[in-house]
Amino acid sequence: MLFNKIKDKDFEYISSIQKNTQFNGSEWSKLYLQSWDFFDYPSMEIATKNDIVFIRFKPNHYTEFFEDFSHIYLPPICTLDKAKEAIDLAMNQAKLDGEVFGMISVPQEYLDCYENPPFTYTLIDSQNEYLYNTLDLVEFKGKKYHSKRNHIAVFDRLYNYEFRRYKDEDREAVEDLLFRWTENQREVEITEFHAIKRSLEMANDDNIYPYVLYVDGKLAGFTLGEITPSNVGIVHIEKADITFNGVYSKLVNLFAKEVLKDCRIINRQEDMGDEGLRQSKLSYKPCGYAMKYFLKA
Repeated sequence: MLFNKIKDKDFEYISSIQKNTQFNGSEWSKLYLQSWDFFDYPSMEIATKNDIVFIRFKPNHYTEFFEDFSHIYLPPICTLDKAKEAIDLAMNQAKLDGEVFGMISVPQEYLDCYENPPFTYTLIDSQNEYLYNTLDLVEFKGKKYHSKRNHIAVFDRLYNYEFRRYKDEDREAVEDLLFRWTENQREVEITEFHAIKRSLEMANDDNIYPYVLYVDGKLAGFTLGEITPSNVGIVHIEKADITFNGVYSKLVNLFAKEVLKDCRIINRQEDMGDEGLRQSKLSYKPCGYAMKYFLKA
């Protein structure tokens, strides 16, 4: 296969392939790939073959975990009937290049295409992404969402609010909210802070939806999501000022109703191994997970 440096225009072709898949993960998001240092977007390369798209990048960050690898592959984008062919092609390419093969974030359904995989695979629990039925987050119906409805009722009783799309003039307030949130946080949150700031530069791109929640003129919450070509609503960013009672439940519900209501499923991303974040994501009652395996051969 011939790999070339990725260009923004390549995402048009990626979209044309992804829209025919049931891919639930966030790995092929342009925003995700460009905003996080881990992916080292300037080093990314793309190749296509048989209606399969491949992306690989140089692991220039977290090199202590990837010191054996010259390139790391993303899970190929293709229809499920081509998943085995796609992984085999990527493995063969690594072999031709004289490299150790490594592929991150491979979904369970890709692995299920193999009876006897010619590679080792490891489930990375902290990277599993939480999936939710869209209607659940839009309506918060039933006993399982009783506490969420109570939180929203308290918020509605206490505050006058405005929920709308982000504008450039909101940037200072958003960055101030993010700065306050990152105070005394772990290194991973500081890294996320810088990724979020880069994401704001893409806020006007197609299929990217940044929204702000104001209470009496003060920014109470900010969320940024995306609707993928495979019709998955991905919540990339969700930050709020918890001095406002019930603000997170309200923010989740508003964004689902206003932006994601027609999505096939909602992906609220991983917990990064943080127990507090895990409990928060579980409280919204996921219907499943986008499993993340690391392959090596």
